[in-house]
Amino acid sequence: MEKEEIKRLVIETIKEYNKSGVFTDRKTVDTPTEALSPVNKKYIDDLTLDDLSGVTLTSEAQGDVIYRGASAWNNLAAGTNGQALTTNGASANPAWQGMTTQGDVEYHNGTDRVRLAPGTSGQLLKTQGASANPIWSSILPRYASANTNLTIGAVTSDTTYLSVSIPANTLGANGILRVMVAITVNNSADSSQLRIHFGNSGTGPLDCQIPVSFVDTILMYYVCSNRGATDSQVISGYVIGGDQTLRTITGGEIQTSAVDTTLAQNLVIHGNKNNGGNIDYTFNFAWVEVIT
Repeated sequence: MEKEEIKRLVIETIKEYNKSGVFTDRKTVDTPTEALSPVNKKYIDDLTLDDLSGVTLTSEAQGDVIYRGASAWNNLAAGTNGQALTTNGASANPAWQGMTTQGDVEYHNGTDRVRLAPGTSGQLLKTQGASANPIWSSILPRYASANTNLTIGAVTSDTTYLSVSIPANTLGANGILRVMVAITVNNSADSSQLRIHFGNSGTGPLDCQIPVSFVDTILMYYVCSNRGATDSQVISGYVIGGDQTLRTITGGEIQTSAVDTTLAQNLVIHGNKNNGGNIDYTFNFAWVEVIT
């Protein structure tokens, strides 16, 4: 067979295939009706996920993630900057979780990964042990003190010598406050009291009183301890004079209280007089120690 004859047969064969519809001009909206029906390349190029069965997408946007829902493929809208895609296990949809703001800290609350929003400047991250979430905690200087003299004269109102703010959650379930005060009683013509007041928010407060009715230099020692809970305290205090006599706080050697130390509380050392007699005494120094 001549070369030109072979060329003619090939061209005619191609024309016959074109007439058979293998390469039709289907429109984009056309849908093949047979499993092996010929499809135009343009139809394939114009397909989208929305055209597929079992896919339900809403408001698609850059950053979306496609996942398998209970009955269809769905899209999860993009999270916020810094969040992480987290699985919620079998039979549950994934979700964005975690940090959203500068200074966030991520932790697990026993169920999910969650964010702890930033604390205030100077706070430290504090663990509360197993089965508890971490918190931001304000740390009081371990020692707060006053070392100037303050004389209480013939007045019946309270006179503050030292006031210390104990920030919320500073004292844990077994936290301790220890206070020491030194005063000099100048005369004993009338009775007076040295007072330590703790608590101003929630239940409480605790008001510890020690009588002052003798001329002496007195050292007062006071301990207030949470006992296994942040709202239950046991208190003890005593006074030692220059004569080595031990005197306990008014109301008994051991007292209890229910000041909520998860709230900010004040501890105030002050003196007062029962009446306007001529007794006077001088605060020499005081210090407060916080054991968290």
